[in-house]
Amino acid sequence: MGDVLSPWGWNLGFGGEYHFSESFSMGGEYGWRYMMSKGEIDEDNFEVSTNLSNTYAAISLNFTF
Repeated sequence: MGDVLSPWGWNLGFGGEYHFSESFSMGGEYGWRYMMSKGEIDEDNFEVSTNLSNTYAAISLNFTF
């Protein structure tokens, strides 16, 4: 019997934050996610490979005490 599931992945992103007062700030991030997985069963010669890739963006409004 071989591996049933072997997942791997990583994120790569960058962002910044701007403080427009002592208590408030606004931030943003942009990035790329990559995920891959592989499954195989030797007995039945069944193999599945999957690769997923997407980008993401995030905006945040922050309040500090």
